[in-house]
Amino acid sequence: MKDDLKNEEFAIEAENVTYRAKDKVLIDSVDLQVRKGETFGLLGLNGSGKSLLIDIITDIIYPESGKVSLFGTSFKNVKGKVGVLYDNVSFIPFLKVGEFLNYVRLTLKVEKKRLEKIRENLNLSKIEDKMVRVLSQGEKKRMGLAMALMNDPDLLIMDEPTTALDPFMRDLVWDLNKNKSKTVFLTSHSWDEAEKHCDSIAFIHNGKILGQIKSPSELLADELLPGKQKLKINKDESVLKFLNGSSYYYEENDAYHVFSHKIEEIISDLNSITSGYSVLPKSLKDIYFFLSISDTSKN
Repeated sequence: MKDDLKNEEFAIEAENVTYRAKDKVLIDSVDLQVRKGETFGLLGLNGSGKSLLIDIITDIIYPESGKVSLFGTSFKNVKGKVGVLYDNVSFIPFLKVGEFLNYVRLTLKVEKKRLEKIRENLNLSKIEDKMVRVLSQGEKKRMGLAMALMNDPDLLIMDEPTTALDPFMRDLVWDLNKNKSKTVFLTSHSWDEAEKHCDSIAFIHNGKILGQIKSPSELLADELLPGKQKLKINKDESVLKFLNGSSYYYEENDAYHVFSHKIEEIISDLNSITSGYSVLPKSLKDIYFFLSISDTSKN
C-alpha cells in the first residue's frame, strides 16, 4: 500500500485482499485506496470481480486473506455511515413503493423530511402508489438508490448505478457528489461517463487491480500508452506482419488497435498495405484492454 496519506484520510482501504471459491482465485491480492470526498470508479468487464469486491467491502462475504477498512475501522463500526446500492436489490413485492420506502425510513430511524427530500430528488412521487412487483428495472434502480441515500451516508457504494436509468436520472447519479460532501465508490459500464465524472479510476481484470490512477486525464497521458490518438486497422495477415515488433497494440474482434506518437508516419507506411483503417481518440477502454492483455500474457 502507498504511504503518501494517513489511514484516516481514506474512506476505503483494501490491503492484499484475496478470495477464492472451490480453489479458484476470484479476488487476487487486491490493494485499493479511496480518498475521502472523491468519486471513485472501478471499471471492468462482466465477471471481472467488481460486485464480488463490493460484497467483501460490505462484509457480505469475508476474504481468505488481507483486510478492508472503512474510515480506518471495520465496516460493522461505521455501517450507519454507509449507503449501498447493489446491482440487484430485493424488495417486498406486495407493498406499494411509498409503503416500502416508509418502512425503510422507520427501520433506519430517519426523519420523514429526509425521505421527502429523496422522493423529490429522485422523482418518486409519480410511482409511490405502484406495487413494487410491477416496477420497471429503472424504477427499481431508483428505489434502491433511495434506500442507499436514506441515512444521508458519508460513503455511498453503488454497483452499476446508472444501468436502466434514463439520461436525466443518469446525470443525477453522477451529480450526487458534486459538492464533495460524500465519498462515492461505484462500478460502471458507462466508461465514457466515468472518464468525465470520476476523480479516480481503477481497473479490475480476473480479480486483479491492473492500475489505479488519480484522474482519468492522468490515465490517458503517455505513461501507459503513447499518444492521444489510435489507429484502428482492419485485421489482415499483411497488417500483422506490418505491426510485428510494435509494443503498443492489441487485438479486438476484427481489428488491431495501434498506439504511437507517430500516427501520421504509420499511416504513410500503412497506405501501401491497406486502406481499412480509421483514426480515433484514445479511451479508457483502450487502456483496459491493453493492460488486461499484457497481464494475461504474463501468466
